[in-house]
Amino acid sequence: MASPRIITAEEIVAERVQLREQLGHVPHGTGTGWSSYFWVYCDCPNCSEYYDPTGAERAKYLNMDPSSFYTAQSDQPSFAFSKIASESFLAAATPGFYFDADARVRTLESFTEQLALYPKHILHISADGVWNRLALEENQWVRSTWKNGRSVWHAEGANPPIPFETSNEALQKRLKELFA
Repeated sequence: MASPRIITAEEIVAERVQLREQLGHVPHGTGTGWSSYFWVYCDCPNCSEYYDPTGAERAKYLNMDPSSFYTAQSDQPSFAFSKIASESFLAAATPGFYFDADARVRTLESFTEQLALYPKHILHISADGVWNRLALEENQWVRSTWKNGRSVWHAEGANPPIPFETSNEALQKRLKELFA
């Protein structure tokens, strides 16, 4: 695989046009039958255009920018049709920790320096493909988990928010509990 690169919104839209030509009829969004609905995780031209007409949100997601609309969805987007997705930072992501929109991977032992920069978003990708996102919301860290592209619901009390403090001590302790 070539080195990952920044994917642009223009590329997303251009690829969508090509896919329409290649696929011919795409039933999503036609209003006839169960498969006619729009699906937020689907990357067919109809669904991706419905949720992201400009291509900007998919581009941000592929570039590992947590501000993407797709970041907090209950299902992770599929890029089954996309050819350019394989060239993205997301496709090149390996197990480890990612901070904010920085696509460089870190280990649990090596990110204390990064925590001193007070990130607002931490993504952990495990070796078995489980994703855990910790997002700073209203002075606490909130964890979301996806396995096989689908949300994981944690048992009552198993996923408490982590209080934010400038030392990040509670965050470091919880991350070691979860991922060590």
